[in-house]
Amino acid sequence: GAELRILKEAFAKEGLYRESAKSVLGLNSNSKTYEDPEFEGMLETARKRILLNVERLRKGDISVRSKSCEYCDFSPVCRFEPWRLIYSEGDES
Repeated sequence: GAELRILKEAFAKEGLYRESAKSVLGLNSNSKTYEDPEFEGMLETARKRILLNVERLRKGDISVRSKSCEYCDFSPVCRFEPWRLIYSEGDES
């Protein structure tokens, strides 16, 4: 599985978990779980996106590609300018 731990809420669990590991991980019934084929699909998608982004970085492409700044705490120092439309909906990376 994978978890996102926000330091402000250290004990709050939010993540992606395999149904088959639910009891081993001690998850409650509210935890979102996925069957193995769906979970493997998400992992494969993540692997592909990681490789694409590593390739971009190695080429020196550090352009910001974001859909939203809604949850970001770094707006005072961020160089992303949403009004310039530098994010392309067709870009999968």
